[in-house]
Amino acid sequence: MNCKSIIVTVFTVLAMVFACNKQQSGNGTFLISDPALQMQLVAASPEIKTPIGLAIDHHDDLYVLESHTHTPPKGYTGPRYDQIKKGVDNNKDGIPEFWIIYADSIEDGMNLAFGPDQQLFLTTKNAVWVFQDTNGDGVSDYRRLLLDMIAPESPYDHAAILGIAVSPDYQWLFVTRGNTGSDYWKVKGTDGAVISGYGDGGNVMRCKLDGSELEEIATGFWNPFDIRFTMNGRLLLTDNDPDSRGPNRLIEIVPGGDYGYKSLYGGSGLHPFVAWNGELPGTLPYAVPLGEAACALLDASFTSFGPKYLQNILVCVWEEKNIVRVPLTSHRSTV
Repeated sequence: MNCKSIIVTVFTVLAMVFACNKQQSGNGTFLISDPALQMQLVAASPEIKTPIGLAIDHHDDLYVLESHTHTPPKGYTGPRYDQIKKGVDNNKDGIPEFWIIYADSIEDGMNLAFGPDQQLFLTTKNAVWVFQDTNGDGVSDYRRLLLDMIAPESPYDHAAILGIAVSPDYQWLFVTRGNTGSDYWKVKGTDGAVISGYGDGGNVMRCKLDGSELEEIATGFWNPFDIRFTMNGRLLLTDNDPDSRGPNRLIEIVPGGDYGYKSLYGGSGLHPFVAWNGELPGTLPYAVPLGEAACALLDASFTSFGPKYLQNILVCVWEEKNIVRVPLTSHRSTV
């Protein structure tokens, strides 16, 4: 990813504010704590409306997921469906000259991730899809269902399928699911493989890029909104807290790990049989505490921000309207 302004924009769009050197961008004032960084407006309404997800392909083209179906206000005049828009940046300065609709007719879109061969993966609240532009005209002409959340029939958006990441070896899709409370849940892959549960917490699943070989990797989450691989291959996610218990969490995923939350004991998170930081035997702690409504994350090692950002994680904290920088150091790690 070559353009510093694009990387900053990734977080601007999702968090709406960049979190101290004041800069103006559009209609807002943003405080940037690092004087070496700058903010630049890339797109605004009406070109882009209600953006909730971003992905950058191998050509540095920018794709934005617009949300129009998630609890729209009464009298909403926007598009009938969610859309994926692609920025056309012919002069490669990091700012698209115009936007086209890459994919349409999407309901309850959540997140985006690119894989090999220009495959764009999309999570919706109850499914995982793959899109592809096979004829090179800039618009998707291929769409396939990979994972289907059969139950519950109509889950709440934030308690269903959420984040998605492609493994560095391009072999696996990692997908997060929020807890469904007392509802039985069931997810099915393309080869008929099924995982299901009742009364547990949210989980991390994985499947092949074609939707086969579905399996559970970890459990014990509340609402894990985003999941990403770091430069050195570690898998991290952001997890929001049960309503009356904090903090939100940045978690390193260990295969087979249980991170403590079970919906069987209610939504408050205060039940003595619920753990949030490895308090109970058999449960694992979080890596870093975060503020309220942590969402998108990114290893800044992938950016052009410079050497001091190597092994630093950037996390959007939506409720607090900022982006936090988390330097990662190994502490009692077995890896």
